[in-house]
Amino acid sequence: MPGKVRDRTARSQAAELKQQIVESEQVCGKGKRWYEERKHEFETANLGRYIVIDSETGEYVIAETRLDVMLLADSKFKTKYPRYITRIGLPDTLILPRTR
Repeated sequence: MPGKVRDRTARSQAAELKQQIVESEQVCGKGKRWYEERKHEFETANLGRYIVIDSETGEYVIAETRLDVMLLADSKFKTKYPRYITRIGLPDTLILPRTR
């Protein structure tokens, strides 16, 4: 019997992880679409800086470092997640999935 309980727990954890991956991909897609819509504007004035976009509303904040932009986003956005963060015009993307 204990093996069956572990199997159910493992399946439950796998299903939860799969759901988090799906949500992360959705956040990435929404945030990236918001970014792409205004990409020229962002890159013209803020190349190399960091941006956090609220994937639900499209609101954003920009700062010099990843830490600064995350702190700024925490103070500006009412909901913590989902958010999309990237370095403007340069590779450096991190997706922060919704947490429960």
